[in-house]
Formats: sequence, C-alpha cells, structure tokens
Amino acid sequence: MGGDMGFQGGNNIEEVGRVDAMMQTIRLLDAWLIKVGSDSGLRRSILEYARGRGGRSMTDIARCHGRRFGSFAESQDIIGWRRFMKGMVSKELIKIQTT
Repeated sequence: MGGDMGFQGGNNIEEVGRVDAMMQTIRLLDAWLIKVGSDSGLRRSILEYARGRGGRSMTDIARCHGRRFGSFAESQDIIGWRRFMKGMVSKELIKIQTT
C-alpha cells in the first residue's frame, strides 16, 4: 500500500496545527473538485483517502464505485498516501473523469 499506512498522530500542539492545516487543505480540495465538475465517486474517494491519513487503501475506499475505479485505486495505492498528499495522483483517474 505504498509503504506509508498508519500515519502516527501526536498529542503536541505542533501536530494539532498540522492536522488542522491538512483538514483545511482537504476542504479547499473538495471545493475545487466541485468547481471543476469532478466525477462524484472520484471526488468522494479522493477526499476519503486524504482524510484517512494512510489508514485505508484507495482500493478499499473505491471498491463501492465499481470496476471502473479498479486501475486507478491499485495505481494510487502503489503511489501511497504520503506521496498523494504531496500531489502525486495516479494518471488512471483521467479514465474515470473522462467517461
């Protein structure tokens, strides 16, 4: 699963600030995905994956959206959550968005 499952959160103030910043970034991502007309299943999967902080695979999250998400989910799991949060997204999502 990209080798980064199980994000470790801390109890210190610095960690709380990072989590708050991440959640704000996810809210901004959601607003942008809506604005550009992203596929609703793709949008939900991306947001859940981001919020999951590495605790769930994209394959598990996207399973309910059917087979058309399979290649994207597997590819995104290889990339991993940490690299996803740095902006690396599977090019397989193009096939979902354009169908």
